[in-house]
Amino acid sequence: MSQPPGGGYTPNYDNQPQYPSDPQQQLPYGTPSGSGTPFGTGAPGTGTPPPGYSQYPQLGYGYAAPRPTNMLAIVSLVTSVIGLGLVGIITGHIARGQIRRSGEGGAGLALAGLIVGYVVTALEILFVLAFIGLFAAGWSQGVGMG
Repeated sequence: MSQPPGGGYTPNYDNQPQYPSDPQQQLPYGTPSGSGTPFGTGAPGTGTPPPGYSQYPQLGYGYAAPRPTNMLAIVSLVTSVIGLGLVGIITGHIARGQIRRSGEGGAGLALAGLIVGYVVTALEILFVLAFIGLFAAGWSQGVGMG
């Protein structure tokens, strides 16, 4: 004799409850948890949530749409980083004003563009002054006089 799959266990389907064809008839199990209260009223002990609450979990509303980033803030940071400090400063100030008025995103980019722009401009000025100083010192000592 061969054994059925599952280790010899054969389920007995004869003792299954028969559900009524009329949905208004009482099920053979009675009320949930024996409380005597009809199912779905939200009473304590019935297994259903109180009125006003769903039986199913509510899905969240998701994330709010991100604010658009001000393009001049991006331009400010990019131009400052590539060495055009004065352009970065100007576009950074314009971007900050637009961001305050419109509520766009990018305030941090505009501020970073301003800071980097001022640092780059200061370094450019120091480089030019050093170059002029070296050129003047060399000129006064006769270097380059031919």
